[in-house]
Amino acid sequence: MTEHHRFLLKVLLEHIDQLDRLVAQLDARIAQLTAPDVEALNLLTTIPGIQKHTAEVLLAEIGPTVDPFPTAGRCASWAGMCPGNNESAGKRRTGRTRRGNR
Repeated sequence: MTEHHRFLLKVLLEHIDQLDRLVAQLDARIAQLTAPDVEALNLLTTIPGIQKHTAEVLLAEIGPTVDPFPTAGRCASWAGMCPGNNESAGKRRTGRTRRGNR
């Protein structure tokens, strides 16, 4: 390993440390913003397959309650989680879900 390789490794490790600090800052900000809705987050994480990060995304996208949606199906459809049902004359054409918000 040459001096140049050591220099590059040092730069890369410093960059990783900087990114880790940024992620920690963002996590702290998310925790601060979701603090009023901690009960909703805890309820969301009781759903199989939903962990903390997914619960935070759901809370950010939908809100602490699903009152704007008259049914669970409407909420799932709005989120793009329902497959399409395009069937005619016994032939199923597509069942893809729509793309979600990036």
